[in-house]
Amino acid sequence: MEYQGVLRIRLLRQAKGLTQEEVAHALAMRQPTYSFLESGRLRPSKRQVSLLEAYFGEPVEKLLKPWKPRKEG
Repeated sequence: MEYQGVLRIRLLRQAKGLTQEEVAHALAMRQPTYSFLESGRLRPSKRQVSLLEAYFGEPVEKLLKPWKPRKEG
């Protein structure tokens, strides 16, 4: 079952010009695990949330906030 909240970590990672592999290495996790977190296929544990908060310098409320694309037009 997919996690319903889309993590904003993809946007934060891309804004920093980092690859999933680079972030996963910095957080001491495997790239597939990080990919699943980023895509929302894996719900993050409390430990993973703490690591993500520290790495990106953003509070959990911002990291877990669903992202919605802007409407064009």
